[in-house]
Order: sequence, then structure tokens, then C-alpha cells
Amino acid sequence: MDMINYVLRPQVIRLLGWKIGLETDFSVSIGKSGKYMYRWLTEENWEAFLKTYSSGVIKDIWESVFILCDLFYDIAKEVSHRMNFQYNTTESTNSYKFLKDVYLLPKDAKEIY
Repeated sequence: MDMINYVLRPQVIRLLGWKIGLETDFSVSIGKSGKYMYRWLTEENWEAFLKTYSSGVIKDIWESVFILCDLFYDIAKEVSHRMNFQYNTTESTNSYKFLKDVYLLPKDAKEIY
């Protein structure tokens, strides 16, 4: 949960803020911790973001991580294209694969590879 709340979520909020900024010519505020993002995001993006707040059950926490990663990937590709930056899809894909491999490790695993 700490990784979600202190590492992943703030980066996704930052990225969503850039997306909103691009769409509004950076003329609006998304508010502290993105509390006003719902005003400018599509319903699909907003609903995905809300699903990242899990119940605290380990299965739900993992689901939140994967939703955050998917949301980040989709928005990062869009924002990087609109800002004329190259998004490293290879690094993104490999990182996501590693995360899924860790998720699938048996409970008694002593090492990853």
C-alpha cells in the first residue's frame, strides 16, 4: 500500500495532470492530490483511477497496482505523443512483465530468477 500511495499514485496524478493541462492549455488546477481531476477526465479514466483505491485485501492491492500501471501506460503514451517525446515502450513492457512475474511467484519462492 505504501508503494501505491507514496510512489505510484503521485506519478499517475502528475501524468493525469499533464494530460488535463494539454487539453485545457494548462489553464486549470486539478487541486491538491488531483481532487478535481474528475472534471476533465473521461469517465473511463476517472473510473479506472478510482479503482486504484483498494480495500486493503492483498488480492485487491495487486489489482490496484495493475490498474495504476495500465492507466499510466495509456496516458503516458498519449501525453508523450502530444508533447513530442519518445515513450520507451520496451522498458515499460519489460517492467510490467517483471511485476507480473513477481505477482505469480509462489508464496515460498526464495528468488526470482
